[in-house]
Amino acid sequence: MERKLTRRSFTKLVTAGAAGTAAAGLGAALPGFGRALGAETLTAVTWGGPWFDSAKVVAEEFGRERDVAFAWELHSGGAQKIVGKVKAAWPTVQYDIIAAWDPVFHAMIKEGWLEPLDDLPNLQDIPRPYMTFDEQGRAVVAPMSVTVTCWGYRKDLIEQPVTRFEELLEPRFKGQVCMRTPTSYSGLAYVGMALEFGGDEHNIDPAFDYLKELAERGNIGRVAGSDVDAINSMTTGETAFGFGVGNVWERIAEGVPIEVLMRVPGDTGFKGLPYKDGWVVLKGPKAELAKEFANYSIGPEANTAIAGALASAPTNSKATISEAARQWSYEPDELDRYTYFPDFGHLSEQVNDWSVRFEREITPLLRG
Repeated sequence: MERKLTRRSFTKLVTAGAAGTAAAGLGAALPGFGRALGAETLTAVTWGGPWFDSAKVVAEEFGRERDVAFAWELHSGGAQKIVGKVKAAWPTVQYDIIAAWDPVFHAMIKEGWLEPLDDLPNLQDIPRPYMTFDEQGRAVVAPMSVTVTCWGYRKDLIEQPVTRFEELLEPRFKGQVCMRTPTSYSGLAYVGMALEFGGDEHNIDPAFDYLKELAERGNIGRVAGSDVDAINSMTTGETAFGFGVGNVWERIAEGVPIEVLMRVPGDTGFKGLPYKDGWVVLKGPKAELAKEFANYSIGPEANTAIAGALASAPTNSKATISEAARQWSYEPDELDRYTYFPDFGHLSEQVNDWSVRFEREITPLLRG
């Protein structure tokens, strides 16, 4: 009889297993974890913390049904590093299934490593904007959860509503803008600025022209290279206007009132910029079994459990969104109005050049 993964079983298993898994450090290989005598083993890669805890629970449920065990490895130093590990061993396949996010997906697509996933039944319940396709138009990612990056501000320090980037040039924003480095969030903070002034990720010049003017007027008070930098700057009042993902804004909101600009009507660059995490299956001898697990993971029950553990929005339209994630997610009919899905493949190729350009064109204006 088929077993259903329910919120009760998820909660019970996470409670029982989290203590034993939380001690696993990033980058730790866990080759014997969950291995059953005679079971076939899938080698899987994910992040630590709630990603591992939730993936492990779903894997255990799947493993009971299919007599499958899992050998786990955790990302270390960022998910992008897994690309180098796979490339170093290829065509030997040392990982069967990997959890990653948009820039990593596109790096792997470029290498031609990914198994097409069009035949996964549960993909039919996932909105097309959340899908990732290879150069042949085939789905190659089983998306698990979606979060959004957006601009926002402290309402106690900025009382007048902000609806356009152009307004940040006003004198009232002197030293108030916390800008992100181009490497932060793969340069997403720059995409909205480009959109408002006639560009996009493929034409970033309008964003840099705007940034020059913003810097010359002294309105950039901090350039943050990490979430910690941004949170500290805004919670201390050094700056009042910044960019981040949902849990960054939640941290800031613990002490001060905020307004997030993820549902701004009209022709504006203040768009929600979603990105997703999901499973990719590498071409190899266990690809079909790995695809079964990927499909299981994006079913309504498993997707509800995984996204809930991450406080992110589930991708499956039949899944249930947690209260913690609801404010950071969009209804399907809101996606066209309030969001912009950039070309992450292009972004991953441009971020280093944008960093050089920022140092050459913007940093001297900040020092001046």
